[in-house]
Amino acid sequence: GAVRRPPRRLRRGRSPPMSAEQAPAAPAPRAESLGALLRMWWPLLLGNVLEWYEFGVYGYLSQEMSANFFDGSSVATWLGFSVTFMMRPVGGFVFGWFADRFGRRVACLVTMFGMLVATVGQGLVPTASCCGERARTAGLVLLLCLRVLQGVSVGGEIGPLVSYFAESAPHGFAALGTSFFLSSAVVAFMLASAAVQVELALLGEERMTAWGWRVPYLASLVPGILTMWGRSKLPETPEFLLMKEALEREEREAAGALADDVVDGKPLASKAVAAEEGARQSPGAARMNRVGVLRILREHSLSVLVGFGSSAGGCCAFYSSIWAAAHQANRGLSEGQALWLSTLLMPSVLVAGVISAWVSDRYFDSDSLPAHTVGAVILAAVAFPVHIVLAAFPGNFWVAFATLSIIFGSATGFAISQSYHFCAELFPTNVRALGFGLTFNLAMSYIGGTSSLVESALDLEWHVAPGAYISALGLVSTAALLWCRRLRAQGRLPRYAPTGAEAIATVVEQAAGAQNEPAEHAGMRVDV
Repeated sequence: GAVRRPPRRLRRGRSPPMSAEQAPAAPAPRAESLGALLRMWWPLLLGNVLEWYEFGVYGYLSQEMSANFFDGSSVATWLGFSVTFMMRPVGGFVFGWFADRFGRRVACLVTMFGMLVATVGQGLVPTASCCGERARTAGLVLLLCLRVLQGVSVGGEIGPLVSYFAESAPHGFAALGTSFFLSSAVVAFMLASAAVQVELALLGEERMTAWGWRVPYLASLVPGILTMWGRSKLPETPEFLLMKEALEREEREAAGALADDVVDGKPLASKAVAAEEGARQSPGAARMNRVGVLRILREHSLSVLVGFGSSAGGCCAFYSSIWAAAHQANRGLSEGQALWLSTLLMPSVLVAGVISAWVSDRYFDSDSLPAHTVGAVILAAVAFPVHIVLAAFPGNFWVAFATLSIIFGSATGFAISQSYHFCAELFPTNVRALGFGLTFNLAMSYIGGTSSLVESALDLEWHVAPGAYISALGLVSTAALLWCRRLRAQGRLPRYAPTGAEAIATVVEQAAGAQNEPAEHAGMRVDV
């Protein structure tokens, strides 16, 4: 009468045990250094540059877009900017589910195609200046439709992309590797600002408004095609392949158990039928087929709340920096000086973001929580005073440069840099892309995407009100991150931390452990 041990349950975020024969021989080529990683990631990074480049171009061309499509209304122009963000969650839900079901690589390829069509298409829409007054309404409708497509594509891109980064980064580079998402976004805004500034200097305001605004959109065609080609060659991430292997093995086991059984009172006709029925009835397949959003809200509600709240401040600050720089043209600076503020602000965001990620990898074993918390506190403390100074010295370029480009830019980098990696670690592999869409993507859409519209309205009432708004959201993020620390201490919010390399090591360990187990335990299924 030996006592039978209960089945071993898998630690959250890990792949189930498998034999050495069952383990995938070569999930995907792994980068062993940061340089090798960049050589593997270049199609993802270039695509992300083009994604954010489009947002930057629209923001920096706000005056030209307003004159051609919105009858000079600043609020309507920024409302058109916000339309894209309203659609991002739709793309996040659809392509997040798609990426968790079929893979990160395919999802990134499809979303890149949508972004390329939307960006180039915006440079081809008709306007009254080129096609007569009858084309004005048609051009506006086409512009908004293309921005909707852009929003769906970008919202669908971010979850699979960050999941790919988090799951393929080498050990010790997880936070820094994931921060490349922010770094490429910063590079994109710098390119957009430089392109608009150079073109404005060459063409002048009149020709820029008439047709020059189209050129930055059309310029994305060639690099977009190059990105599509590069992404078609990418491998899938190791963690996703391990998860897929586990589910397929589970289906095979269910099919084997049914091969000599009956279904609905009728004997199974063949092994093929058994395999099909096993795939349908296996618990893993059932979990994959459930409504993803409802499942995450039910099983990972704390992760969703913490992820959304922790991202709110950084997302708002990132897009507020674009609005604030462009808005200085209404406060006494020339359009060229306002563009210079934007161009000089982005390096501050980049440097602060890299420092924050390096600290997380170097001193906290790639745990983003400490650095993310410090960044939220800095943002809450800095945003309001910066806007007080800007209101006190309107039209002063050097004051705006010191406060907005340097101080506020650095605070923004510290606040948003670790949001990507932090939110990715809130969810296990099989729901990571969709979970990211429900946290960071929602915050980026409804907090960051509407920030320019909200702050334009607040500025009409009180010039320092936008700073108060950003600081308040910084406090919200700080509270969410402190709550996360407490939940972790209580064991209620796990950190799903292993990268692809660690997942493969786990498989080896578990396979060795399975060989040493008594025979009666070797075939037990473990939930994933």
